[in-house]
Amino acid sequence: MERSIYRITLDLHDRRPLVTLRMTSGDTARRIYVSFADGTVPYVLTPDISARMCAVKPSGLQIFNTMTVEDGTAYYDVTAATLAESGTVECQVRLYDAENRLMSSPRFMLEVSESLLDEQSVESTDEYTALTEALGEVSGAVSACESAAAEAGFTVSPSGPLCPGRIPSWRACSK
Repeated sequence: MERSIYRITLDLHDRRPLVTLRMTSGDTARRIYVSFADGTVPYVLTPDISARMCAVKPSGLQIFNTMTVEDGTAYYDVTAATLAESGTVECQVRLYDAENRLMSSPRFMLEVSESLLDEQSVESTDEYTALTEALGEVSGAVSACESAAAEAGFTVSPSGPLCPGRIPSWRACSK
């Protein structure tokens, strides 16, 4: 899947939080492109500039990750850790030149909403229809393999090594 792209411009003269982006906890297919302005003039990042994403999560835990600089802007591939907590994540981009001089951007916010599905507690219930359907397809495939083996004159037993006729190693067979 393609990443969902957010594009923001931060004015390096403005210290007020300028932008709020809305995301969902656990998402990992999001990218933030950050362009900069020096007042009303575009501030183009040169190849000798490096960028870091700094963030403070609602719990106070911090993020300090490398951003990619290309074509005069910087981008950040949002990590699961960045969106691990619901609430407001305060962010700032720190720009460093070759002499290690620092320029910080104004803050921007990620408003992280809790995912409706807790990925850590998936249970096999009728509410997870995609999981139920996938398990049904696997069961059908196993039955088809067992039938094909029987038609070829093989008996399939619960365990054993790979045997002639390319029966999977999770089943033993004999002729």
